[in-house]
Amino acid sequence: MKKNYTSYYLNIFSLFFLLIAIFTPITNLYAGESKGVAKITYTGWDGHKKQMPEAKNNAKINALERFANDNFSKSRFKDYMQAKNSILSNLDGIVSIDHVLQEEVDKKNKTITIVIRANINENKLNFLIDDLVGITNATSSEKSEMAVYIIARKASELKIFKPKEFNKSMTSNSSDSSETIAASGESAIVSTSSENSSSSTTGGSTTQKSDKIKYGPVDGANDDIFANMSKVFSEYDFDVFEFIELDVDDRVSEAYMKGDGLSAKNKKYMWNAVKDDDVPYLVFATATIDAKAIDSVSGATTVGVTVSGLVYFCEKRCKVQASVGPVQYHANGQSELEAQRNSILLAGTKASQELIDQLNAKGVQ
Repeated sequence: MKKNYTSYYLNIFSLFFLLIAIFTPITNLYAGESKGVAKITYTGWDGHKKQMPEAKNNAKINALERFANDNFSKSRFKDYMQAKNSILSNLDGIVSIDHVLQEEVDKKNKTITIVIRANINENKLNFLIDDLVGITNATSSEKSEMAVYIIARKASELKIFKPKEFNKSMTSNSSDSSETIAASGESAIVSTSSENSSSSTTGGSTTQKSDKIKYGPVDGANDDIFANMSKVFSEYDFDVFEFIELDVDDRVSEAYMKGDGLSAKNKKYMWNAVKDDDVPYLVFATATIDAKAIDSVSGATTVGVTVSGLVYFCEKRCKVQASVGPVQYHANGQSELEAQRNSILLAGTKASQELIDQLNAKGVQ
């Protein structure tokens, strides 16, 4: 019986590449990219060789600084600056050179210029920041309870009013006449002349009545946002649960479906609910989901979500500790439902991280 050697060798090669894939370290997982630039002056005739490691190290520091500037919120950047000395002492474990884009030695002016593309280990970077200035590492007894209340809505009916136009027109006429009598002897000649003029005035105004929007709940949206927000807050050692676990009704969500603002009465209702149960923290977040659109670049369906959030610390009174928004996030998908869910998940993650960064900056636990 003749063997099928082609199939045999294909199987061997497939197994070989599978083993490589399994045992090769995934170094780029959770890695951000950044460009670093450095220029130093060297000394001595061969200083460019001896001081090249210094130039590369400076370029790595520059890449890290650029990454922090481009990706961190104001409060997170404050944390980064507080932990900077410890971060730089662990630079090689956080920043690695992926590729040297430019390396120039100017022997006349004794300078080295280097440009690199670097990978940033985001997990390690964030761990160091949180470990030094954050609110993590709390024991079970130290964890603070946090009630999270999410209300997501989407327009269920949109009534657009056409502009009303009011036009006004006025016309006036006037006539002037004169009579001249010329007498000569026994006869008289009478001549009459007249002038007519008219003027017209037009004007008016246009009034525009605001569009009327009716909102309704979105299936699964509250749960999706809560899942992402609770994951972020739990990672920072808050004991998270849903606000609706308290002895509350739907009056706040029903009111939000009717308008953008909440009455003082409804705010006090939320605050009293957490204070009555001795829950120190309340997160109140809202999300308004836009209608679908088509992304002009990719042609995919895109959906925007406008999100706002507040973190209250409630003791004798409820005081705002952190806030975000309103800010809009967009995400694409193959369908409206997929794009909507992607944008909801993105908004929940981004908003909660911004809130955590602000709490982190205050050392809140």
